[in-house]
Amino acid sequence: MFRTSVTTMALLALGLSQAAAQIRDGVYDAFNCAVPVSDQRIAVRGNELLFYETTCRLGAPEPVEGMEGAALYWADCSGEGETWRDRFLLKHHVSGALLVAGSHWFDRHEVCEARSPQNETTLGAGQR
Repeated sequence: MFRTSVTTMALLALGLSQAAAQIRDGVYDAFNCAVPVSDQRIAVRGNELLFYETTCRLGAPEPVEGMEGAALYWADCSGEGETWRDRFLLKHHVSGALLVAGSHWFDRHEVCEARSPQNETTLGAGQR
């Protein structure tokens, strides 16, 4: 019984740490949500990040100790005929904004309330 309780608690703790790192589906922009096309826009849809002409599929979140709600992700990305693997740190700000850090950049993307991630495909030129 004790072993079952410990196992249950460990699984519950793992679930809570992963739940804390969940990134909410939505559309976010570091420039302006009102413009029709922005190369600063990110759509989050399940385990996908849709950037301007790039799509990344996120792996499992790795919670960052000491940073509540932050997680590191490995991502398999493709765009403009290329594929690559990248690393992201994602965290929601208390305002709802999405904080995103890549290997050589960091941005704060405000939530675009009027946009739906289900309506986004890739955020490239042709999307008007």
